[in-house]
Amino acid sequence: MQENAQQALIPFEVHQVAITTFQIGFEPGQFLTVTTTLPLLNEVLMIEQVDSNLQGPFKDQSPFIAGSGPIRFQHTLKASNTDMHSRQAGYQVFDNMQRALLPPIDRNSYSPSWTVAESIPGFTNPGVATTDVFAPIAALRPGIVGWVTVSFATPPATTDLIFDILLGGTSIFPAVPGGITYPVGTVGPVLTYTFANNPEPVAGPTKAGTGTVDEFTIVVLQGDAAAADGLIAITVYG
Repeated sequence: MQENAQQALIPFEVHQVAITTFQIGFEPGQFLTVTTTLPLLNEVLMIEQVDSNLQGPFKDQSPFIAGSGPIRFQHTLKASNTDMHSRQAGYQVFDNMQRALLPPIDRNSYSPSWTVAESIPGFTNPGVATTDVFAPIAALRPGIVGWVTVSFATPPATTDLIFDILLGGTSIFPAVPGGITYPVGTVGPVLTYTFANNPEPVAGPTKAGTGTVDEFTIVVLQGDAAAADGLIAITVYG
């Protein structure tokens, strides 16, 4: 245990080199054995960068370009051991390459949202009235409901706000307590992840543009005249 503790205290020594060559076939990610006497180094490093510059003409060298002398490329290899002390470094490079070839996973989200009792200069804000129904918003694509957020810049003063959300004409909330409540005096958003179904499915158009499309509709079950400048948002995973 003492020996292991002492080894753990030895700092990792970083070795970096830049080598100029006319040889071809070097690419980033390859291992390169470097042996020199000044400085003293005998180690396998990983090539991190290859820079190529056109050189020439050089006598008796090929290939030729019409109308010019013979030319060739000079390559500068930059290699180090900074990533090789991690066992996953080389694996990660090839893992990322393989992942890039895989088809994308469609797990984007979108958020139908409504502004509620928005204040407009020069007009009296009526607040939120019971039985108000907001314009429906169609689902963009199939998925499931993630969560619902309700927030108000000016909260209700005397009565809790209660909203129901209909999806295809049916409430997404359980019968009890029913809807999402924004209590009197609340500061900040109220979120809920509890729905009638788990998960709560959403029907929407397929990539081909076909299929049944659900609509989200907001119904006010209980309002308050003092509430103003609210936002209701539904996050859908699809």
